[in-house]
Amino acid sequence: PYLKSITLRALHAIEVLYVEKQKNLPANDVLSDSESMTIPGSEVERIFFEQDTSIGFVKHHLCPKTGKRSHVYVSRGWSTSIGIHVEEILSRIANRELPLLSTEFAYFSYVMYSMWSFATDPSKSFSMYARSRKLSNDSEGECCIVQLVQRADLDWTGRPKSMKSYVVMLDKQQFEDAMKSGNESSKFSRLSLGGRSYEELMQSFETDMFADETILGMQKTVEGEARLRAYAKELEAMFMPIIKIAESILSKNQNYNVI
Repeated sequence: PYLKSITLRALHAIEVLYVEKQKNLPANDVLSDSESMTIPGSEVERIFFEQDTSIGFVKHHLCPKTGKRSHVYVSRGWSTSIGIHVEEILSRIANRELPLLSTEFAYFSYVMYSMWSFATDPSKSFSMYARSRKLSNDSEGECCIVQLVQRADLDWTGRPKSMKSYVVMLDKQQFEDAMKSGNESSKFSRLSLGGRSYEELMQSFETDMFADETILGMQKTVEGEARLRAYAKELEAMFMPIIKIAESILSKNQNYNVI
């Protein structure tokens, strides 16, 4: 209940800020709903990431006015790391099946942390460490540790025109070094990963995927409940400044509703 309450308050606050930002945008849009935007450098990016398969790259092209996705590019590097073809990844994106790559709690953590990051500073890159499921037939039950970095390309009004995602596979030493760095992304990742070692994360992935890191499954154990409470407290501290700004906006608009 505590985590649910914090999540709903955060989502409400983000919605208030989004509506307020839309009201303050210039009246004359450069693009209509039906127009697409050509992103300079797209072909250069495509050539680069097709040559370097050590980095997975995904680019969502968006219509700045509506926020709707127009098309997606996926590099061979990402398909290689998780063991399925590019076409299947595109199908999963279209069908909103990408959460199947991680545990339910990990995906929830990604959604909340990325939402906070972009709401705080849309021009800032977002980064976190997580486990990614390998989906090839000969890798059933296996996972890899990845660093996910996302960055929004903004138009002149501050609206996103594309979202770039970089996925880098990490070995044990790279992961351990990253967790020791003490930066914002490593701190949040330690919380979402439960502070476990590389070996523990590898060994527990299958049970976490289908039981121990589902939100319902975590509520059934003392350890899981403790992780949810700790996570809720961290979310509350992160989102409180945003919630206060949203409450101020509602108050000024004489539509005050405590978030």
